[in-house]
Amino acid sequence: MMSTGFGKRRATAGWRVLAGATVAAGLLAGCVSTPEQSGAASQLQATPVAEAAAPRIALAPPAPPPAPAPDPAQLVGLNRVALSALLGEPALRREEPPAEVWLYKSDSCAFHVYLYPDEGDGNYRVTHYDAVHRLRRVNLTAADRCFEHLMVRADALQRTG
Repeated sequence: MMSTGFGKRRATAGWRVLAGATVAAGLLAGCVSTPEQSGAASQLQATPVAEAAAPRIALAPPAPPPAPAPDPAQLVGLNRVALSALLGEPALRREEPPAEVWLYKSDSCAFHVYLYPDEGDGNYRVTHYDAVHRLRRVNLTAADRCFEHLMVRADALQRTG
């Protein structure tokens, strides 16, 4: 006798229907409440969230991103007055006609600023700069670090003086 398996499929489907009905009945039973339960439930719903006993954790705001480092390229084009206002008075002014060289010093470097007369108005303006390590007297690969030290120092002098 040959079995088609039709009876097994039908029996399995019956169990699925029965299991689904049982789950649905259980869910519906959870929705039914007695008068005592419905009063308690309405009290729970009426309790404001602020009165809940859950601890609150204050989150600190994220730290702001660091300020960008000063860029010595901002010096190019400045006249004498603007350069003095930004970095203060140089440690040394040296004339090398037709240029002027202003020397600023920090603990770690010497920063040279070169000013040449502007052909249009004759005012001396910054054309370029360089930085030299004070201990080894070699060119720094990053003049911006030296400039940053000078800017910090100039800012501190302006605050105190």
